Amino acid sequence: MHKPELLGYATIVFLKRTAPTIVISSVTHGLVYYLLLPRPIRYF
Repeated sequence: MHKPELLGYATIVFLKRTAPTIVISSVTHGLVYYLLLPRPIRYF
């Protein structure tokens, strides 16, 4: 098996077993990190 496919399958299983509130909070944190982190890197 390829690692990306295995990682994607594990993510799907994890999302199905986790409460929706935890999923929403993790997605929100992911978006915050995605929006905030690239900006300092662009200045260098």
